[in-house]
Amino acid sequence: MTFKRRTATDLPDPSSSLKGGVTLAQLNKRTLAHGILAGMPSVAASLTASALAPTATVSASGAATSISGGVRIAPAKLSSTVLNTAGDPHFAYPGLPQGQLIVISGDMCRPSILTDGTSQAARWEPRFRFWHTGQAFEFYCRMLSTNFRYRIWVNGQPLTTDIQSAAVTTSGRYMLKVDFGSVDSRLIELETVDPEFGGVYIEPGACISRGPIRRTIGAIGDSITGGANGVERADAWLRYTSQLLGMDRNNVAIGGSGYVAAAVNGADFPARVADCTAAAPDVLVVFGGYNDVANATLSQTQAAATTFLTAVKAALPNTIIIVAGVWLTNTSALWQAGLDVDNALETIATSLGMPFISIMDPLRQASSTTAWAASTAYVLGDLCLRNGWVQKCIIAHTSTGSFDQTKWRATPFVNGSGKSTALANDGSADTIVSSDGIHPTANGHKALGRFFTRHIVKQLETVAAN
Repeated sequence: MTFKRRTATDLPDPSSSLKGGVTLAQLNKRTLAHGILAGMPSVAASLTASALAPTATVSASGAATSISGGVRIAPAKLSSTVLNTAGDPHFAYPGLPQGQLIVISGDMCRPSILTDGTSQAARWEPRFRFWHTGQAFEFYCRMLSTNFRYRIWVNGQPLTTDIQSAAVTTSGRYMLKVDFGSVDSRLIELETVDPEFGGVYIEPGACISRGPIRRTIGAIGDSITGGANGVERADAWLRYTSQLLGMDRNNVAIGGSGYVAAAVNGADFPARVADCTAAAPDVLVVFGGYNDVANATLSQTQAAATTFLTAVKAALPNTIIIVAGVWLTNTSALWQAGLDVDNALETIATSLGMPFISIMDPLRQASSTTAWAASTAYVLGDLCLRNGWVQKCIIAHTSTGSFDQTKWRATPFVNGSGKSTALANDGSADTIVSSDGIHPTANGHKALGRFFTRHIVKQLETVAAN
C-alpha cells in the first residue's frame, strides 16, 4: 500500500461549507473556543505568587558557574545565526515564532526586532520554559544595560508578582542561580526584559527537557498594549488576560503606532501583518486607534483598518480575531473624534465577522440612550447620555436644573478627570491613568486585563455556541 503526503492544496478550503452551512473555519473556531473556556485556571492560581520560595541570586560579572560540576545546556541552533525555537529539545519559547530568536556574540541569543520597531528597539518577548528535575540551576545571561530585569515562574506561577531588578554591568555575563533546597521535578520559566540568553547550567545528575506550549493569545497595538510610563511590556494588560485565560501570550505592540499612524514612528498596522501571523495565535486582539484619532482623518483610518483586518483574516482563517476600540478617557478633548473611530471600527469588524470590544462605550448604548434631562425622576440603574458618554444612575433621585455627577457613574472603562498623581475623586482615572494622563498605571493594566478577559470570555462563549 502506498501513501500520498498531503499538501496545502489537498486540504479543504476553510471557507467551504460543511453540513448545515457551517464552514470548516467556523467549526475550528467553535472547537477552539470550547477548549479555551474548558482550560481556564482559577483566578487565584493564575494571578497569585507561588508558595515556593527558592533562593535566587545574581552572581558577580564574569563569574563561573557555582554549581559543582555544572553542565551547560545551550539553546539549539537552526543555523549559525538563528535558534531552533520550534525544535529545541531542552527549551520552549512561548510566543516566539521560528526564525525570530537570533544568535548574538556566538553563544548568546535574543529576540529579533519587530517589523518597523527599530525606533524603539521593540522586540519579540523573550521567555524560556523547561522542565527541570534537580535542586538548583543557573540561567546564563549577558546584560545589555545596567539593570537586569527578570521574573521566574515555577509550575505556572510567578515566584514574585513583580519584575525583579538587579544592578549589573553592561555587556557583563552573569549567572542567575535558583536553588530550591531539595530535588524535585518542576516546570520553570524565565521571563526577561532585556538580556541575552545563553542557556542553563544544571547539576551533573539533573536533567531538563522542553516545556509545554499552550494555546496563544496575541495582541497588536500601541503603547497601551506595549507598556509605557513605568510599565514594562511584560506587565502590560496582555499578561493578565493571558494568565486568566490559561494561555501563552504574543505581544507585538509598538508604541506610537496605529492603523494609519506611521508618521509617529513608521509602524502602521497594515505593514505588520506578518508580525501578527508569524506565531499563528489562537486568539488575536487588535487594539488600536488612539494615535489615529489625532494623526489621521476618519476616512483614512477606516480604509487602513479595512485593509489590515481583511489581510489578517485571510492569513489566519482559524484564529478568533477580536477588534478592540479606542483607549480614551471620557474627559478627553478628542472624545467625540475617538467615538467616531470607535464606531467605525465596530462597523468594519462586524462586516468581517469579528467580535468588537469598546473601551469608550462598553455597553454600546451611546447612540440609543436618551440625554439627561432636568426635573426627571431617575432610579438605580437608569442610563442617560451626558457630554457624549453613557452615565449610569447610582443613587435614585429627581434631577434639578444641573447635572449632579455624585449620583451618576460614567460607564466608559476610563472615566473621570483625574490621574494617579492628581486625584479628582470623580472616577476610575484616579487609579488607572498614570502621571502623563494617557497611559495606564500598573493597576490600570491589571484592571484592563480583567476587563478584556471578561469580554473575551463572553465572545468565546458566543463562538462556542454558534
